[in-house]
Amino acid sequence: MAWELFTETKGKFASRCSISANGFISLTKGAALQFGVTKEKCPFAKLYYDREKGKIGLQLVSAADDHTIKTLFRDDSGFSLAAKGFLTFFQILPEKTCLYALEKEEGTDIIVIDLSTARERKTNTKKDKDIVVSAGHQSFADA
Repeated sequence: MAWELFTETKGKFASRCSISANGFISLTKGAALQFGVTKEKCPFAKLYYDREKGKIGLQLVSAADDHTIKTLFRDDSGFSLAAKGFLTFFQILPEKTCLYALEKEEGTDIIVIDLSTARERKTNTKKDKDIVVSAGHQSFADA
C-alpha cells in the first residue's frame, strides 16, 4: 500500500457557492479546485441567467471585454464576484446570504448555480451563542 500524506489542512474543500445580500457571488476553494479556477487563468468572468430554469451561468475567462466582471481571489479561500448589478437586474438578489449547489454544464465551460437549491447560511457568532467551556469540552448554548 502506498500512503499519501494529506497536506491541505488549512481550508474547506466543499464545492459550494454563496450569494450574499450585498450582491457578492462567492465560490469556495473546493469549487475553485474542482473546476480548475486560478487567478492566473481566470481573472474575469461572464454571468448568464436562465429565467426558465432559475439558474445562473458563470463562465470564467482570461481576457476582459465589455461583458466581463473582475474575479476577486482571496488567499487560500476561493474567489468572489461583485455582481449586485446582475442580481438586481434579474431580480434575484437574496434578502439573506444563501448557499447553493454547483455543477459544470456538460459540453461547455460554464459553472451552473442552481437557485432552487438555496439554503440560508447559518453563522455561529459569539453574538448569537454563548460558548461554554468546562472540563476541556466546548459546547454552545443559546443566548
